[in-house]
Amino acid sequence: MTPISWHVAPYHIKDGGAFVKVGSGQHGPWKLQCMPYKYVFENFVVWRCETCRKLIDSDVPNEYSYRGLFTVDRDDWETPDGLFAQLHSEFHFTLDVCASANSTKCARYFDIEQNGLKQSWSNDICWMNPPYGRQIKKWIRKAYAESFRGATVVCLVAARTDTVWWNSYAVKGEIRFIRGRIRFKGAKWNSPFPSAIIIFRPQ
Repeated sequence: MTPISWHVAPYHIKDGGAFVKVGSGQHGPWKLQCMPYKYVFENFVVWRCETCRKLIDSDVPNEYSYRGLFTVDRDDWETPDGLFAQLHSEFHFTLDVCASANSTKCARYFDIEQNGLKQSWSNDICWMNPPYGRQIKKWIRKAYAESFRGATVVCLVAARTDTVWWNSYAVKGEIRFIRGRIRFKGAKWNSPFPSAIIIFRPQ
């Protein structure tokens, strides 16, 4: 599959066109670059250039999608088997803290009813692929806290290095950036965001 590529400049999408700013003025002037069309990418709504089909990075948060912030109607993406197998061979996980009967990677797991956020993870070697939504801060904070209770927690998260949760908690663990974009199990396309592995070891 051809790698995802972006137009290099931020674009302002209006009146059916994608405009790039020329000159130094705060509000332009703007030059029409291409005619974009809406593209649904694994439930993510993005814009593609009609000519070269590159994804378009819009510079303003509005009803259109823009790079790094996508609208999505689900936040549970199953871990790719190959990625998990590689990490499992290193850590030998005993507990999947955020899973379902269909997606769990371990014999022991917490599902949505059990709510791993309310359970003890202490003394376990935990795998965590949390929901990709606003709850991520609660999960990464929980992972960090459980490391002080004897747990080892290995987390698969979006590499959102500009967020509060990343700079408050993720930076306190071992960070392994994943090269390229992973493809979650069951997805047709690679993820539109970069990913990282965060490791919290017992304190």
